[in-house]
Amino acid sequence: MSDDEDYYENGVLVKDKYLTKAPTYRSSEFTKLITTIDGLPDPSPSGQSNERIRGELKEQDIRKVKAFGDRARRWMVRDDWLKEHPQFDCEAYVIDNGPAWGEDTDPVKEEQKR
Repeated sequence: MSDDEDYYENGVLVKDKYLTKAPTYRSSEFTKLITTIDGLPDPSPSGQSNERIRGELKEQDIRKVKAFGDRARRWMVRDDWLKEHPQFDCEAYVIDNGPAWGEDTDPVKEEQKR
């Protein structure tokens, strides 16, 4: 399921463009990473491509993901957003960063030991 929306110009649907809105909880570090990746040429381009138009930020909750390792890492989420939405500041939604961010343990490996 995509969060992207149809894109309209002057009330007319533009079929080769779509509107994407980043969630308000996304950290600046994560936004920079996505922007950098999006700026790279596609290593396996298909014959069909659509231009993404960046829209305003979108207030939405962090999705609950079953697979522990696929959950948001703490660096991906703004601290102030988590303080405003404390119900999401738990391992059901956000897990610690792990060794790549200077932490001693990897939360995914710790979960696999359980």
